[in-house]
Amino acid sequence: MDFLQAWWDALPLFQKTLWIIAVPSSVLTLLQVILEIIGFGADHADGDVPSDGSLDDGGVDHADATHHGATGLKLFTVKGLIIFFTAFSWLGIASHHAGFPAILAAAIGGLTGLAFMFLFAWIFAMLGKITEAGNTRITNALYQHGEVYLRIPGRRQGVGKVMVAYQGALRELRAMTDGEDLPTGAAVQVLDILDSETVIVGKA
Repeated sequence: MDFLQAWWDALPLFQKTLWIIAVPSSVLTLLQVILEIIGFGADHADGDVPSDGSLDDGGVDHADATHHGATGLKLFTVKGLIIFFTAFSWLGIASHHAGFPAILAAAIGGLTGLAFMFLFAWIFAMLGKITEAGNTRITNALYQHGEVYLRIPGRRQGVGKVMVAYQGALRELRAMTDGEDLPTGAAVQVLDILDSETVIVGKA
């Protein structure tokens, strides 16, 4: 303890200030990274769509649904500020210890902090998308209504694509049909789940 006290007393005020910022912000950064990895830090969108699955004004809005649940690149958040202060303080300490004047050390720390904010915002956005994808279950599309996005050949002779609203978002799925050809724009209903990416649809 005497060694730590002597070390602390010998530090200039600038470095003491940075150490006071560095320790708690580093702990918080580590905690939030762990929480993001195990999934507790991500925002999950698991909204409901109307029972008839309609895509008109009473259902899911196309523009909102396309982006609903997607984790964007968010910089100026509590997470971002914690990461900024972590990088700012540690680079400031290192720069000042290396002999740079306090103002220059603070500038280096600030620029590095901004760079880390962008980097971690991107990492958290990617983790959020991975978590969201893991929570999406195609079985929730069963009996929902949608529209043909890419023509579906009849009698399971080929695969087309449909846009179906489920779990609060408008999603693109591979689709086949047991009936006649379904042209682009046709209203359909999901009748069965073929596999993790493909559904069986029929005319709505």
